[in-house]
Amino acid sequence: MRILFFFVHPGAFHVLKKTIRTLKSAGEIVDVAIINKDVLPELLRENGIEFTDIFPEGRRSRNLFEAGFNLLKTVWRLHKLIRGKHYDCMVTDDCLSINGRLSHTPCLFLIDDDLDVVPEIAPLLMCADRIVAPQVTRLGRFEHKKIGFPGYKELSYLHPDVFAPDADVVRRYGLTPKKYVFVRTVGLTATHDRNKHGIDDHFLLRISDCVRRCGFQLVLSSERKLPKELETSRIHFAAADGLHLLGHAALFAGDSQTMTSEAALLGVPALRYNDFVGKISVMDEKETKYGLSFGYLPGNEDAFLEKLETLLNDPNREVEWKKRYQKMLEESVDISELLFRQIKRISMNK
Repeated sequence: MRILFFFVHPGAFHVLKKTIRTLKSAGEIVDVAIINKDVLPELLRENGIEFTDIFPEGRRSRNLFEAGFNLLKTVWRLHKLIRGKHYDCMVTDDCLSINGRLSHTPCLFLIDDDLDVVPEIAPLLMCADRIVAPQVTRLGRFEHKKIGFPGYKELSYLHPDVFAPDADVVRRYGLTPKKYVFVRTVGLTATHDRNKHGIDDHFLLRISDCVRRCGFQLVLSSERKLPKELETSRIHFAAADGLHLLGHAALFAGDSQTMTSEAALLGVPALRYNDFVGKISVMDEKETKYGLSFGYLPGNEDAFLEKLETLLNDPNREVEWKKRYQKMLEESVDISELLFRQIKRISMNK
């Protein structure tokens, strides 16, 4: 078989890398295309995976017009990439599904966002043949295409059978495991992030004061320029080390959906502060069913800080989180194996 993968976010690569390796080990031909985003190219190189970057200049959109134009540009560049090639299956979380429909190639689409939260994704779901998503994900009129699974896509690379955070990596950065709080702030620049709010500089300073008052070190990762008094806490780390640093944190706090989810699925208490709280089913499930994370809408700074302080001062925190984490693992499946089976099935039925 010949399979084309296309993804635009480092998290998607982590989700798919085990499936890519399994397919290659089975003797299948695997091509990978990406858009230059954050540390994505670096991650692929570190993992020895060849790829084609169709958007080396990056694909940032300041408004809906630019987003639409960039979508068309992406589809055109993908068209030029696949012209003359014959793929048995395409796998993506972006607009490759459009190319799949145009070239009559079956396409698997990965998503864990609810359609009512990101309605702009509808054209891509319409073009996909099957949609792989957690069971709780709301897909509206596309439910009939859904291949639902219990669990979360991040477990494909965070399950303890696959990944174990390395304390030696943490020590290389001068940190002591479980003695620091990892804080992440993002740019909220994606199309679906428009008019959304997260942690601003003033709130970040309050979080910093709370962390230090509780006797923990602040480790800060951010996509934006920070106040001078916080720059000393900023950490620059290799792409491959991020999950090790996150996995050995005492607690995670931030406005990043992805890192909140990753922290929770590593068994690290996670506090999230953004406008998406209460709107995304997979995030809500981690909070309400398993108690692995906590979400706060903008305007609830005091409640967020109160919870942060309570958790950091709780002597039973690690023992309690281990129980919650184990329950979640027992009720989840390996999405990598599911993806491998579906790719084989969809290709054979082409």
